[in-house]
Amino acid sequence: MRVRRHREFGLYDVNGIPIPNGDVAGSLTHSTPLPKSPGHAPEKVVDGPILFAGLAPQQFGHAILNSLGRLWALDHLPSDTALLYLPQIRAIPARYPYVQPLLNMLGINAQLILHDRPTRYLSLFTAEDDFGERHGGKMTTRMRNWLERRLPPIGPVTKGRKVYFTRSRLGFSAGRFCNEDLLEQLLIAAGYEIVAPELLSLADQVAVMQDAETLVFAESSALHLYGLVQRLEQRVCVIQRRQTLPSLIKTQLLGGPSKLHFVEVISSIHWPPKPEENISIAVLDFARLRDAFVATGCISSKAEWRAPDTEEIAASLHAGLPPGSCLIPDHERPRWLRRHRSQRKSAKTFKF
Repeated sequence: MRVRRHREFGLYDVNGIPIPNGDVAGSLTHSTPLPKSPGHAPEKVVDGPILFAGLAPQQFGHAILNSLGRLWALDHLPSDTALLYLPQIRAIPARYPYVQPLLNMLGINAQLILHDRPTRYLSLFTAEDDFGERHGGKMTTRMRNWLERRLPPIGPVTKGRKVYFTRSRLGFSAGRFCNEDLLEQLLIAAGYEIVAPELLSLADQVAVMQDAETLVFAESSALHLYGLVQRLEQRVCVIQRRQTLPSLIKTQLLGGPSKLHFVEVISSIHWPPKPEENISIAVLDFARLRDAFVATGCISSKAEWRAPDTEEIAASLHAGLPPGSCLIPDHERPRWLRRHRSQRKSAKTFKF
């Protein structure tokens, strides 16, 4: 796992010795304490019980995987315990919009504290991290049991309810499937509801995820949320946007009870001429996708189905591209990135 940022961060006792479970570990940030506190005079003192809760990331999926794994300890601490997070970058609350909604979903009303300077915490607790990136996406039994007690109450699965979680509402600049609009039409004809998770509150997303009997997901960070709430009675298909599914998604999902099917039917991958890593466009083989859906029971063998024609594929592939831009085939992407970085480096070198 490539770590983007290492930080010297530690929680120390009154003797300046690092206390256990005071670090964070993940692909965004990895921290290690100094062997002994640097001895900086505290710029502020905070009273009251506080639990160190891990990392506050800026992205939704990373918040699920890094901000929840120690919260089980709240059941063993005073009811007014606040939560201390190490912010991913600077301690500006508006930059971390997902932590509070996740806590609300779990019925946690604790005060949030973002660490921003040398501080003396007069009553600080730490706890083992039971879930997330530190464990490759795995969750302990203790954490699973705690989640079941904290999540909103649920009734029985609605038999026959089928939902497709789409990425199409994210726009053309996000990583996507080619011709996802056609896929939606075919699934609607097969009895599916189309849900764009980002348009719903977390509580409403969870309600849909827990209620439907059959769920089909376009590969996205919504899968990390589903990994918290999946049920034994459900059938789930994940349509991959990448030929290799991220291990954090796969490991987290396989740790739950639902019947999972990972569907990789990509015929080609293309990239807009930008350096971002999550903007690829996957062209799906609709014939193979139909066969996978039939084999897993997601659609009937008699369901209406067709593949997009050449003009539809071309129109979808190039949607949103600036005039004069060309897509980059997947095999040429590494060479394009090297050239792009070289050009940027040269531009900086000769700037005056």
